[in-house]
Amino acid sequence: MNEENKTILIIEDEKAIYMPLEILLKREGFKVKIAKDGEEAVEILEKTELIDLVLLDLVLPKINGFEIFKKIKENPKTQFTPVMIISNLGREEEIALGMALGAIKYFVKSQTTPFEIVKAVKKNLLN
Repeated sequence: MNEENKTILIIEDEKAIYMPLEILLKREGFKVKIAKDGEEAVEILEKTELIDLVLLDLVLPKINGFEIFKKIKENPKTQFTPVMIISNLGREEEIALGMALGAIKYFVKSQTTPFEIVKAVKKNLLN
């Protein structure tokens, strides 16, 4: 299966983060949906037939990322959807909690480029 069939949901409220990711992922052939807050994320997850991977910020307006992550795992439609966390929260215990919830990757924004994130998405979805 190639990228054209894959849909990525970016749950991120910072334009400086989601815009470059959206551009790079679309350039690679992925379909991209963006939720700028927790409520919008829940709505998209419920309405969209298939999300292949979620890029999730933890600090979000309305519903935080940890709550959204729990909703993803509780929903039979999305419980096996891979989630990569992209967050400013970089303390050891925050990373440990994200991984314990089931994240396949945890990126600290200040230590990661959009290119590294796209590379990880491709590696996860295309191998």
